[in-house]
Amino acid sequence: MRQISELQKILSDFFDWNKARISCLTQILHALFRVKTVNLAQIATAFQTNTKEESAYRRVCRFFYWIFL
Repeated sequence: MRQISELQKILSDFFDWNKARISCLTQILHALFRVKTVNLAQIATAFQTNTKEESAYRRVCRFFYWIFL
């Protein structure tokens, strides 16, 4: 978890986003390294949260929707 918090600090220096978006991006990046695929459903399964996979999947989708808005 130390690496995740360090990554959040680094990303917050580059992006002027709120903490929730920085956290979501950090979770996505961490999941990408773990699952080694860009499939959003598989990325959502690698999220380190106590929520359901469906909720994590919707969170990832909302994040990318917001990015490309």
